[in-house]
Amino acid sequence: MLRSRRLAVTGSAALWLSACIPGLPAQPANGADIAVREGFVEVAGARVFYRDGGSGPAVVFLHANTGSSRVWEYQIPAFTAAGYRVIAFDRRGWGRTAVDPSAKPSTAADDLVSLLDHLQIRQIHLIGTAAGGFVALDFAISFPERLRSLVVANSIGGVQDPEFIELGRRIRPPQFDALPPEFRELGPSYRAGQPEGTQRWVDLEKISRPPGP
Repeated sequence: MLRSRRLAVTGSAALWLSACIPGLPAQPANGADIAVREGFVEVAGARVFYRDGGSGPAVVFLHANTGSSRVWEYQIPAFTAAGYRVIAFDRRGWGRTAVDPSAKPSTAADDLVSLLDHLQIRQIHLIGTAAGGFVALDFAISFPERLRSLVVANSIGGVQDPEFIELGRRIRPPQFDALPPEFRELGPSYRAGQPEGTQRWVDLEKISRPPGP
């Protein structure tokens, strides 16, 4: 119980600090003139849209539920300039990836394997954020032979430990899920100090949403 309280206090303090630290504006990345190829690959029950730029060891970025492959507009030129081949794709139902509703369910990890086979890429460095972290962990477990390294950021990764879930419930305000996406995802100091960056994030989130009412 004492350990749980300490973790809860630590989590609350971390949230408070993140709200107080001012966000930094994104800086233009070198190598922004490197061409990024765009295309589609047919997979089981979907037509997956992807972006592919640069050359060298392959790095794949997996977006959050509030994004699509477009959210990596700063990371792609930075990594290609550093000597990497960078791939980002829209998961099923996000961005420009169309899904056949009559098709059998599949996983984003399976879709990624199909994309890598299409691009003739054997192994990758994999980076997943938020819901993309779930996919990254699934891929790492299901296809370890295709992985060079794994980075998961801002993601609980499907942890189902009861104590962990209870701690999250304690530090999460009851009205949190009803907030607009930019309030849930961006800290108050960033929203106040970086209005242009905030608006860009909002624009990318809106065009990435799954279609529906």
